[in-house]
Amino acid sequence: MLKKIIIFLMVLLTASCASYRKSPSPKSKEIWIKENLKDQELDLALSECGYNTVLNTKKFSYNEMAKVHICMIEKGFYYKPKLEHFCTDYYYLPACESAYNKNILK
Repeated sequence: MLKKIIIFLMVLLTASCASYRKSPSPKSKEIWIKENLKDQELDLALSECGYNTVLNTKKFSYNEMAKVHICMIEKGFYYKPKLEHFCTDYYYLPACESAYNKNILK
C-alpha cells in the first residue's frame, strides 16, 4: 500500500512539473491591460521587465516589484485591479521615488 502511495505521489509531482505554462498566467492577463494587445506581447513585456513568466519562482522584494510595474507602465500597460499602480501604495521605495522624479508616474 505504501509503495502505491509513493508511486502516486511521484506521478503527481512529475505531472505538475511538466505542465507549467510558458505564457502569462490568467491572472497576469486580467491585471495588465493594453489596447490592441497582440499575442505573446504581454509575455514578452513581463519578461523584458524582469518578471519570470515561465516558472514564477523568484521572490521579488517590493522595490524589485515596483521596477517591474514601472517598466510595464513605460511599455504602455496599465494595472487594472486598482486602476493605479504599485507605487501608489509604496511611493517611498527608491524605484518609485525615481519614477516620480522622472515624471514616469503621476
